[in-house]
Amino acid sequence: MRITCPACGSGKLRGRRDEAAEVVQVVCLECDHAWTHDPWACPSCGRQMHAARRPLLEKARGTQQSIIGYRTVKLCPSCDEPEDRSEGWLSAS
Repeated sequence: MRITCPACGSGKLRGRRDEAAEVVQVVCLECDHAWTHDPWACPSCGRQMHAARRPLLEKARGTQQSIIGYRTVKLCPSCDEPEDRSEGWLSAS
């Protein structure tokens, strides 16, 4: 996902990470608009997202799939679909 300036829509930005607050201070190089970007805020609704583990699958033999690792994704509690835990595994979508 690409971040653009909310004032002018430009992609020419400069930022500085504030480790203590876990946010990024961003300044647009076109219009000098400054704002705070929270990478854990949902871009659609603004709610705080949470981390979820998704399996990385690989076909081992024929149609049999094996989990070869996990990746972490950010999910919004209101915008993303709920996780499918019907068989004890996360859905591999």
